[in-house]
Amino acid sequence: PPTPRPNCRRLGQILPRGARSKRRVKPRRQLRIGASTDTCLAQTKMAAAAPPAVATGAVSPPVVASPVESPVTTPKRRNSLFRDSFVNFIFGDDASGHEKLTEQLVSNKDLLSRKDSQLIHDLLDMDQDHLFEGWEPKGVNDDAKKQMMKDLHTLNDSYTGGILTYIARSRELLEASQRGENPMDGWTPSVPKGMNLDPETNPDQYLRLEEVAGDDIFKCVFVLVAGGLGERLGYGDIKIGLPSDTVTGKTYIELYCEFLKAYAHSPLVIMTSDDTHVKTVELLEANNYFGMEPEKVTLVKQGKVPALMDSSAKIALDGLYGVQAKPHGHGDVHKLVYEC
Repeated sequence: PPTPRPNCRRLGQILPRGARSKRRVKPRRQLRIGASTDTCLAQTKMAAAAPPAVATGAVSPPVVASPVESPVTTPKRRNSLFRDSFVNFIFGDDASGHEKLTEQLVSNKDLLSRKDSQLIHDLLDMDQDHLFEGWEPKGVNDDAKKQMMKDLHTLNDSYTGGILTYIARSRELLEASQRGENPMDGWTPSVPKGMNLDPETNPDQYLRLEEVAGDDIFKCVFVLVAGGLGERLGYGDIKIGLPSDTVTGKTYIELYCEFLKAYAHSPLVIMTSDDTHVKTVELLEANNYFGMEPEKVTLVKQGKVPALMDSSAKIALDGLYGVQAKPHGHGDVHKLVYEC
């Protein structure tokens, strides 16, 4: 007997083997016009259960099937998918307790690069939520938000280990200070052993060692730390511009340059900061580098670190989008000289 098979074009009609409909619709086209794969599957099951036709060429009566409703799934909108992905990336699996902050960041997510989002994620992990709690909706002060992220990246890149390492280390030191711990505990101060080189008491030894050092002095570089202003001295300009004496009025930088010219013509490295860099360049150029060869004078700028506003090491803000920073310290000079 012929094996019944479904005709996907007419629901429920069974054709014997060899019989063909005048117009056969391929499943691909049938899916395009709206029928679902669930409907075709239901037709196939009904065809297998229907009785075979008695005579060749005869058509068995149609099987009436109850309509099969395919489930309708409403896809998520593209913006909704992006929002969920962004929130999950920023906060992890649980954003509870951050509803207000979530909406503020989601509103501005189009302004943020992947690198920005990663840094925000890391800062929130370090309880720096306050940095972004005042953010206004997109379209309001967008340039200030971008500048804030740029400043945060600069601070992150300038500190070895990044801004997270700086915050973690600061918390350790602040907590130790609150507990009254002395970081010098276990250390015993002592006067280092050395040699007192006095040309008056032992001139022969002094001259001999000076001659030995003279062979290596040309391999050295002299470093001047000049990142601070003279505010505590009642001077409103850079400290290397202070007069070294009241008779000649010679500035400190002029005195240093004269010494290097007379002694060894060694290179000079000056470490400046954002507060002193421009004025240092202007002072050198206005005085023709005080007789030094310009190519032997190198300026390196001291890095900055975030200013902290409390003992929990929260980064201090300047308004809504400004990040307060301060010079890191004299220790930067070793890294800067190595890099220059």
